[in-house]
Amino acid sequence: MTCFDTAAHLASWAGVCPGQHESAGKSRQVHTRPGNAHLKGALGIAAMAAARTNGSFFQHRYKRLAARRGPTRALVAIEHSLLNAVWNILTNGEPYRAGQTAA
Repeated sequence: MTCFDTAAHLASWAGVCPGQHESAGKSRQVHTRPGNAHLKGALGIAAMAAARTNGSFFQHRYKRLAARRGPTRALVAIEHSLLNAVWNILTNGEPYRAGQTAA
């Protein structure tokens, strides 16, 4: 993962980073970037599967966010969390440990 210095750079390239549009103290809703279509499609499938896995960290996070923000935004947040986990696994060379994923 030498071409992406941080997980945030990878998330931005993939188009799953949270948007920021603020002017005069007012926050406005923004759309996510188009990003890489192939990666974004694969992340969407993986995020939906992770959100449906009973008892997982991602299911708990999805349900919590979907209740407040809606299912689509919650799914994009899960995509972002998955991509952060993948970047950390590939960069540090450590195996994935369920339940210790930082959100």
